[in-house]
Amino acid sequence: MVYIRPANTKHIKNSALIGLILGDGTMNRPNSLYIRHGGRQLDYVNEKVEYLKIYLKPVVLRECIDKKGFKYRYAYYNNRKLQYLYKLIYKNGKKTITQKLLNRFTEVSLAFFYMDDGCLSLRKCKNKSGEWSGNYKSREIHLCVHSFSFEEAEMFRKMLKDKFGLIFRMTTDKGHPRLWCNTKNTKKMIEIVKPIVSQFKTMSYKLDLKY
Repeated sequence: MVYIRPANTKHIKNSALIGLILGDGTMNRPNSLYIRHGGRQLDYVNEKVEYLKIYLKPVVLRECIDKKGFKYRYAYYNNRKLQYLYKLIYKNGKKTITQKLLNRFTEVSLAFFYMDDGCLSLRKCKNKSGEWSGNYKSREIHLCVHSFSFEEAEMFRKMLKDKFGLIFRMTTDKGHPRLWCNTKNTKKMIEIVKPIVSQFKTMSYKLDLKY
């Protein structure tokens, strides 16, 4: 069982922000953080805001529709508390994985990165006639690290093994790095991130292994 520190501490919020910023969060300046989700994930923005509110409150929380008719919701933060995280994660204006950053990566960071940039893939079996049956032959987790270099993705993969005992393999997706793990490691990772992910109703499907 992985021990998760109480969710109202500064440490746990910084850990959450590390995973969130490495995932879908955007920082254009040291003080600013922009969280944006659309489609079926509108409420996910609200859940993030709720989780962070003791430590950080948004300046703006708004719902919009872009020129193409796509509906999205966003939260904008402007706070000096974010400066350290910007320096830790951004190098020359780009998200960068470094050893210093990975040293601060926790179970909570992993949970937020998984919710943002992870995918739970359930693979079904085929019957004798070649049709998909109702049984599952494997469960896999895929982590999208395509915005990082292969060297950075390898550092991330090694950290997952050394810190959490998770064995991920490197593959490629349209020429970019991608990480995935087998059923055994998927079950192990779900147990690690479950205490955090279970607090987000919109992400509950990423815990459902269909057993």
